[in-house]
Amino acid sequence: MSLPVHAQVSENIAGFSLSGETDNSTSTVVENVWLGGLTEHSLVIKDYELLPEHEEATDSWFTETQKFSEDYYEVLAIRTEFEYHEPYGVLETRTELVKVNDTSSEFDWYDVTVTQTLTPGANTSGSDWEWGWLTYTMNGSKGESNVFLSDYDAPPSNELPTGLFSFLWRILNFHPRDFFPWFYQSELDVEGVDMSDFSLETFIVRYQAPLGYQKADEPLEMRHHYVLRVGDGEKPKFWQQTQVKYVRVGTIAAPPYFSPLMHEGYLELR
Repeated sequence: MSLPVHAQVSENIAGFSLSGETDNSTSTVVENVWLGGLTEHSLVIKDYELLPEHEEATDSWFTETQKFSEDYYEVLAIRTEFEYHEPYGVLETRTELVKVNDTSSEFDWYDVTVTQTLTPGANTSGSDWEWGWLTYTMNGSKGESNVFLSDYDAPPSNELPTGLFSFLWRILNFHPRDFFPWFYQSELDVEGVDMSDFSLETFIVRYQAPLGYQKADEPLEMRHHYVLRVGDGEKPKFWQQTQVKYVRVGTIAAPPYFSPLMHEGYLELR
């Protein structure tokens, strides 16, 4: 099966690359890049093997990214990653990097928005696996990382997040529903846990279902938002990873399954 390569990207265009990935049971089966205006869009799909649904995901990704607007803020790069981990589920992660306008001669600031959709196996393949929790980590002090955590939006509790940068500059141009999906979906009864630490330059959040609660066939959708600081003129480089706990419904005392670390490695601006 051949998959389309829509464009080649010049080396002087900013884009996200992921390095240092930890080996797990899946491997990269699709890589795709195209340039929309000044924004690089990249796609990576990981699975056990190349399957027809990957071509469908690629076509859908290309169609959706063509609709992306640059009218309101300058997005340097958008990276979309799919991790197929059947029979447990599929994780989609989209990372957007925006350079924040500033007048500092000492630092540059970058706004990062990470949107994740976790579709359980019960939805993708009819298995009896559901999500239990998802933990996302950004580590700005690990190894080769060079960023400082300046600000972030804590997991929501039916209140709009606040902060130094927050989403306020985006709300001026977008409906809040576009950036606060949880604010309109409180009936899902999902709890957000904040484990971030400014002293360690780490942003860590976990979204979990309450004990004994399941939402059969319901994807878990979340959006993380944080602001990073680097030395003036430096390009940001930081470590990220995601882990998921899956639970098996309808089976008494079935042990949960903890996924290998996914989308793991250094994200860096080329």
